[in-house]
Amino acid sequence: MKNIENIKKVSLIFFITLGFAHILAFLLLSNGIEIKLTQIITKILLVPFITTALIYGLSSLRLLILPEDRPRRSLDYSLAAFTGIITLVTIVLTIIY
Repeated sequence: MKNIENIKKVSLIFFITLGFAHILAFLLLSNGIEIKLTQIITKILLVPFITTALIYGLSSLRLLILPEDRPRRSLDYSLAAFTGIITLVTIVLTIIY
């Protein structure tokens, strides 16, 4: 169970860092500063930001649902599959639009 707690801690750091960078890029974009560069940055940061948000949220949910002494591999695999599917959908939608 320590692995999931560590994943949660690391994903929180990445979530905050990427979220701050994403918000900063959107602020630069809305003010018209380096429009082409900030458009590229927002498209690049979208997928990692959504992925880290999912990892942090689902690891928090996993720790909340089950006590620490009861490992459930099926729940872990289904949460990992859900994260992978949402990440792939985000990548495809980023490429299309």
